[in-house]
Amino acid sequence: MKHWKRLGAVVLAAVLTVSITLSSASACTSLFVGSELTENGSTFFGRGEDIGEHYDKVFQVIEAADHAEGEMYEDSSGFSMPWPAHTYRYTYVRDSLEYGENIVDDKGNVVIPAYAQAGINELGVSATATVSTIYNPELDKFDAPTENGICELSIAGVILQEAKSARHGVELLAAILDEYGAGNDYGYYNSILIGDTKEVWNFLIVSAHNYVAVKLPADKVSINPNIVTMGEIDVADEDNVFASENLISLPLENGLLVSSQYDKDNYKEGDKITKINIRETYGTDDGNGQYTRFWQGVHYLNPAMAADLDISSYDGKEMLHSAELDGPISYLFDTDRKLSTLDTMRFFAARGEGTDYDSNKDDGIWSVGNEHQAEVHLFEVRHDDTLPAELATIEWLAMNRSEYSVFLPFYSALLTGTDDVYHCDWTNNDGENWAYYAPDEDMELFGDVVNSPADLPENSMFWVFAALNDMCDNDREHYGVNIKAFWEEYQTALIEKQAAVDKAMRNLYKADPALAQESATALGKAIARETYGYAKQIMDELWAFSKDYEAGKIDKDTVFKPSVMGKLPDYSIAMAFDDVDSDAWYAPNVAYAVENNLMLGKSAAAFDPATPAYGSQAAVILARLAGAELKDTGNNWFAEALAWAEEKGYSEGLELVNGPITREDLAVLLWRFAGAKTVEQDLSSFADADQISEKALEAMKWAVSVKLYEGYQEDATLRPAGQTTRAELAKLLNVLCETVLK
Repeated sequence: MKHWKRLGAVVLAAVLTVSITLSSASACTSLFVGSELTENGSTFFGRGEDIGEHYDKVFQVIEAADHAEGEMYEDSSGFSMPWPAHTYRYTYVRDSLEYGENIVDDKGNVVIPAYAQAGINELGVSATATVSTIYNPELDKFDAPTENGICELSIAGVILQEAKSARHGVELLAAILDEYGAGNDYGYYNSILIGDTKEVWNFLIVSAHNYVAVKLPADKVSINPNIVTMGEIDVADEDNVFASENLISLPLENGLLVSSQYDKDNYKEGDKITKINIRETYGTDDGNGQYTRFWQGVHYLNPAMAADLDISSYDGKEMLHSAELDGPISYLFDTDRKLSTLDTMRFFAARGEGTDYDSNKDDGIWSVGNEHQAEVHLFEVRHDDTLPAELATIEWLAMNRSEYSVFLPFYSALLTGTDDVYHCDWTNNDGENWAYYAPDEDMELFGDVVNSPADLPENSMFWVFAALNDMCDNDREHYGVNIKAFWEEYQTALIEKQAAVDKAMRNLYKADPALAQESATALGKAIARETYGYAKQIMDELWAFSKDYEAGKIDKDTVFKPSVMGKLPDYSIAMAFDDVDSDAWYAPNVAYAVENNLMLGKSAAAFDPATPAYGSQAAVILARLAGAELKDTGNNWFAEALAWAEEKGYSEGLELVNGPITREDLAVLLWRFAGAKTVEQDLSSFADADQISEKALEAMKWAVSVKLYEGYQEDATLRPAGQTTRAELAKLLNVLCETVLK
C-alpha cells in the first residue's frame, strides 16, 4: 500500500510523523487461503488497499508491446531499467492521472501505471502489490534504501509485464533488487503475493538488497496487516523458499540474527546456518492498529485461535513476537472451517463485531474493514484441468470500501479493455488536497469534498460506491443495513452463476480463443454497467432519504430500503451479446445453449437471435449432443454432421442444407433424434394444423406434447412451413435437453 504523495513539505513531514507514531495510518491487509481450506477447492489471495476512501482508482488494461534495444523503463519515482524486448498485456488498478505519477505517451495513454496494485497478465500470472511492511530500522545502517531503487509504484507492473509464471515473477523481482535495490517507500518495505494456476508465492522485501519468497501451502491461511509476520524459514528448502544471497549473513555479521540454529555465545565462524526467523530479525514495533487488525483477521478465520491470542501486552514500545518465540504473531495457521467464496470476500469487511476489538463500538480500534479502503481485490484460482490458464483465475474487484460494495468477476487474463465506469480520473483536486486521507479526522464526501451526488462525476464506479459507503457508515442502523443486505444477496447470486459462465467461456475458448477474449471483455463491461446502474439508483434514493431523515420528515425508526431490493444480477454469457437484452424471453435459453456447447454466437458481440436457424446448424448441434466426432472441413464445416444425420436415418426425406429449415422439418429431425415415439395429441386448437404435411404429422404431435412447440399466441398457429429463429432454436434445445432427453 502506498502512502501520501505529492503533498507539501510541511504536510508531508506531519504525515510521516503520524505514520511512525500512529502506524494504523498504513492499513492495507492481505489474505491468502489455501485450496484445502475452501469449499470449492479454489485458492484465494488478495488485499484491501486502504490509501483513502476518496482516493480515486482506475481499472484498465495495458496492451502487449515490443520495445527496441536500449529503450528504458523510467517511472516517476526515479527508478529505471531497460525495457524487456516484449511485454505482456495485463490488467491493473491504478491511481488517478491527476496525481501526476502515471507515465503517459503523447496521446495520453498510460504506458507505465503508477501503483498498479493488482492485475493478471495474458499468461494467467496474477499479482497484488503491495502491503507496506514496517522493518527494523537498524538495518539501514548496513543496507539502506537506494536512491533510485524500485519502489511500490512499479512493483506490480514490472512483474506482470514479463512474468511467465509465479516463480518467474519471483525471480524477476529478485533480479531487480539484486541489481538496483529497493528505494525509499516512506520508511517501509513491501510484501507481494504472486500466483498462477499451480502456486502462490509471498515475496517479502526486508532491506534494500535482501528479500525472501515463500511458496504458500495449500492447507494454511496467511494474513498481513502491514507487519512482518513471517517466522522461521529454511533457505535450504529451495523448492519452497527463494532468498537473497545475504539474507542470513547480513544480520549475522551485525549482531541482529535470530535463528534456532544460532547461539551467539557458541557460534563459530563457518558454522552452517540455513534457518532465520524473519520477523524477529527484520521486523520491529508495528503499532497497535496493525495488531488489532491481525487479531480481527484471526478471529474471523478461527475464533478459537483468537481467544488464545493475547495482544493486550503491547505497550507501544516493544513489538509482539512471533509464534516460534511464544508470541501471538503466526505467519501460517488453520481455519476452523472451510471457507466459501463469500466468506473470503467478507473477510475484508471484518470489524471484530461482537468481540473485545469491535470497531463498530470503538472507532479507535483500527479494523480490517476500515473506512479508508479505496478498492479491494481478490484472485480466485480454480484448480480445474479443463480450464486453460487464461480462464482459471477470476479477478474479483470491489471499488471503494468492501462493506457496502460488491466484488465483480473478470476473466482478466483475456481482457482487452474495461468499461468506461472504471475510467474516471476525477479527484476534485483543488491544488492542495490530493488524497483525502485524514488520519486524525474523518473527511465526509458530502460536505467536505462535494455538496451532493450531483457534484460527482457521472459514470464512475469508484465515486458511486464512495458515496454509498460514506452515507452508510454515517448511520449503519438506518442507512446501511438494507444496502449491505442487497449487495450480499447480489454477490451470492454472482458467485452461484459463475459456474455456468465458466462452462460457456470454456466452450468459447475451445472453439476460438480470440472469440473467448472478445466475449470475456464484453461480459466484463456488461456486468459492470448493470451493477453501476443499481448502485447509482441506490445512491440517489439514499441521498433523498437522508435529507428527509435528517430534516425530521421521516420517523426516526424508519430504515432505508432501496427500491431495487431483491433484484439479482443478470450475469450470464448472454450479457456478452449486444443483441440479447437481459430481459428478453430468450436470454436464459441463449445462455443455456452457449454454456452447453450447443450454439455459439455469430460473433463475440452478436448472437443474431432473429436470424433463421439453418438445417446444417441443427445437424451439427445434434451430432455434438450425441458425442459424434466431427472434423472441421473448412467452408463445408457442416458436411460431416449431415453425413452423420443421414447415416442415423434422422434426415431421411428432409432438406438439411446450409439454409433455413422449416419448423416441421426441424420437428421431424428432433423427433427422430429423441426416439420417434408415437403419441396421442390433439392439434385441433391450432388454426393451421391442417397445413402440416403428412410426413411431419407424428413429429409435430410429439413436439406439442413435450412442449417444444406451444404455438404462437397472437393467432393460435404452429406455422409448420415457417422458419425457426436462432432464439427459438435455443429454447427448443433447452427443453429438449432438460425435459425430453432426461
